[in-house]
Amino acid sequence: MPINGFSVSRDLSVTISTSDGTLSPTLITNFQSKQDTTEKKVKGIDGRVRNVVFPDGWSGSLDFDRQDSSLDDFFAGLEANYFAGADIGSRTVTQTIANPDGSVSQYQYTGVSLNTT
Repeated sequence: MPINGFSVSRDLSVTISTSDGTLSPTLITNFQSKQDTTEKKVKGIDGRVRNVVFPDGWSGSLDFDRQDSSLDDFFAGLEANYFAGADIGSRTVTQTIANPDGSVSQYQYTGVSLNTT
């Protein structure tokens, strides 16, 4: 439901898919994604400097308020698998946004590694 033509937090959902299924934290309070880039200045023999920007992956953050032990259990399992020598695969984060015009935008971030800070 938009408010005055703007998307609001009720219009956004985030899903985290793991090799064990879907991680469903109960209260996501913030989601940020940011394209990472590498910038390079190239100076040609004509003396002109050209700026080039290369896409270099994505980074971001998720904030949660704890309502149950699902995230604690997830990260404890990751650590246990690490020390047991098990393969720790990547995750997929899917962001779904209900736009004010009624359309839906969906973005999928693959190869995601999660950590706590």
